[in-house]
Amino acid sequence: MLIVRGIIWISVLIVMLICMVKTKRNGMKKKIRALIFVVFLFILFVFMPYSTEAPIENLFITFKTPEQAIHYINAPFSNDKIEDIIVGQDTCMAVFESGQDEELYAGRDMWLRKGEKGYKLISAAGVQKAILSNDIRDEDLDIFFYVDYIKGTKDTYFTGTCETMGKLTLEDNAGTHFTVRLMDSSFLGTDQKRYYCYGCVQDMQDDYQITVNGKTYTAENIKKSPEFP
Repeated sequence: MLIVRGIIWISVLIVMLICMVKTKRNGMKKKIRALIFVVFLFILFVFMPYSTEAPIENLFITFKTPEQAIHYINAPFSNDKIEDIIVGQDTCMAVFESGQDEELYAGRDMWLRKGEKGYKLISAAGVQKAILSNDIRDEDLDIFFYVDYIKGTKDTYFTGTCETMGKLTLEDNAGTHFTVRLMDSSFLGTDQKRYYCYGCVQDMQDDYQITVNGKTYTAENIKKSPEFP
């Protein structure tokens, strides 16, 4: 992705520089040269910084599969394997397995929007990020979920870890299918087991509740992430 955007930026700069040089050589009026210069500054200081956050590829690229889009975003900087695709009503999101330690993690900068002809990228600005965790950690249960609401849709993604002494049960009042995977827990130094959990809640309401090992958390327990207020 960065390579493609880099090529676009360099190409635009070259074209604008050529235009500026030609206008000066051809003796164009100062007003026209000034207008071209203003356009050049706009592209340099407004369009290019914006394009680092907004997926300008959506203007000319539609991906046929989620895997194609994720490979485009991730390559060539990662050898991590796509473990699963979380599918929502209008969007989807990838879960990866790290090539170094086989840990699972969610690609929280790789959301995709589904369309009639394929998949488009979603920028970070199109996502409201939050977290859900228990305020007081104890040996019975320790949870930490990222909660990502995709703006303009009804899709809200829960991805994160739960640590508990035994088996983990996870359900909500929206009928969401949560995937629960037992992970390596040896580094905890206790008898706790560590699970990685993920799922997509569709059309989450104000009365939403999620229950983990008998302990219920409501929508009020979901707090906006400080990185994206």
